[in-house]
Amino acid sequence: FDRLILTGPLEHASQFLDLTAQEQALFPRIKSLDYYTVIATLDIAKPHTPGLYIVPKNTGNSSERGQTTAFERAFEESNVYHFFCYGHAGQSDTSILENIKEDARKLGGEITDVHVFRKWAYAPQVSPHDMALGFHQRIDQMQGRLGTYYAGSLLAFELTDHNVLLAKSLAERFFGDAIDTSVEHFASAKTSDYSEQ
Repeated sequence: FDRLILTGPLEHASQFLDLTAQEQALFPRIKSLDYYTVIATLDIAKPHTPGLYIVPKNTGNSSERGQTTAFERAFEESNVYHFFCYGHAGQSDTSILENIKEDARKLGGEITDVHVFRKWAYAPQVSPHDMALGFHQRIDQMQGRLGTYYAGSLLAFELTDHNVLLAKSLAERFFGDAIDTSVEHFASAKTSDYSEQ
């Protein structure tokens, strides 16, 4: 290939690429948060109105990791709920599932069936110290060297719009007129009232 655009987890790039000395120095500094999504059916007497609900007491304090930070009931005709939570490093899947079952009981229900249990790396980041030392600027200076380009959530956070804008910016910057720039950017964020039922 003449050009390679990396959008995946750069901290694992050594598993499939021969890294340059600069990549070897930078990529191991990247860390991600353990994030879990669980989709489960609840036996619940008073299901929540469909929507996304934030659990504020579990979102602002890292000691609450492993507890539900948000949950969603998507459809009126279904008691399938989607739970979201961060985990502590080394926390077991069993522990996460037990916490979510406890949180379901706090909502007034019991989990009767788990359809999906998924752990994934979320929000790749570097330490404030590495940021102050110019980590992101160093990645940007590497753009295009050896025909390699870097995109993805490490550089644009975990929002689709931001990642699309970064990819578009890279394409315009390095590939010029070879791209179609007719696609308009639109805001996908909406406001919502997260009040109970």
